[in-house]
Amino acid sequence: MGKNAAWFFVLALGCCIANAADNPSPKQVVKEKVEEINNALIKEDFAKVIELTHPKAIELVGGKEKAISALESVIKEMKTRGLAFRATKIDDPSDPLAVGTELFVVAPFVLESKAPFGKVVQKSFYIGVSSDRGKTWVFVNGDYSVDTIKKVLPNLPEKLKLPEHEKPVIVKESEK
Repeated sequence: MGKNAAWFFVLALGCCIANAADNPSPKQVVKEKVEEINNALIKEDFAKVIELTHPKAIELVGGKEKAISALESVIKEMKTRGLAFRATKIDDPSDPLAVGTELFVVAPFVLESKAPFGKVVQKSFYIGVSSDRGKTWVFVNGDYSVDTIKKVLPNLPEKLKLPEHEKPVIVKESEK
């Protein structure tokens, strides 16, 4: 390989690497957005939570203001019981499934809450939906019943394996 050909190869490889860094995979974007929505919940940035929530889910609760008010009420009630969201761990999302122009993923996570007696660890998931080939995503909380989820996501693919709902695990202070 001549000197010019070698430089061209290095330049082309560099462009490919830079392009890959500039264009993250849909799964990587989903993981980042799930971390963003959970961190917003922990920080009580409800506007950000709503921004990342599927518009149809917001519509079903009566709009943005009612959704924010509902989140505020839940957090206030949690605080009166000595509970507070503390940390989150995001697992790898499923491979995207395409239905028409939409992509669907399951994005599992673990949410840890502080409690007067220790902590509560809850496994859960979001269903992510993208209508622009995975560049942007909105989410529906997987804690809802399948019937409710299908009201928000009528195109939800049957092949998309939704995790079983799990009960929270309570870790008492003495068990830590």
